[in-house]
Amino acid sequence: MDHMAPLAIGASWTKTYRIESEQEIIAFAKNLNTNNRGHLEHKAAVWMGYRTIFAPGGMIYSFVEETVTERAPSVTLREISLKYRNPLYAPSTPIITCTVTDKDRNGTTILVKIRDGSGMLAFGTCRVLER
Repeated sequence: MDHMAPLAIGASWTKTYRIESEQEIIAFAKNLNTNNRGHLEHKAAVWMGYRTIFAPGGMIYSFVEETVTERAPSVTLREISLKYRNPLYAPSTPIITCTVTDKDRNGTTILVKIRDGSGMLAFGTCRVLER
C-alpha cells in the first residue's frame, strides 16, 4: 500500500486473480444456484455464442468487493455498477484496478476496471461508505 490514505481521492491499486480451470467457474456458478447453463456447460455456452463456459457476473463482483475491502476493511459497499465488454473465460488472470475518483457526504466513488490478457472485461464504479 502506498503512503496515501487508503481511500484518498487519486489513490489507485490493483489486485490480480487467477482462474485456473472451467471447474472453478462451474463451482462458483453452482454456489450461486444459477440457471444460466452458459456458466455450467460447454455445449450450452457455445450454443449461446460464447467460446466456452464463461464466468458469472457474480464472480467478477466478488473480485471487486475483495479488492476494495482488502484495501479499506472498514468500508461498507453500497453499490457496484459494471458494464461488461467481454466474457471471462478460464484459464485467465483478471486484474482489478481501482481508483478513487470522488468523495462526498454520501460516500466514496471508486472507478473499477477489470482486464485480462484478452483486454477489457468490464468497467464501472463502486460506491462505498467509510465507517
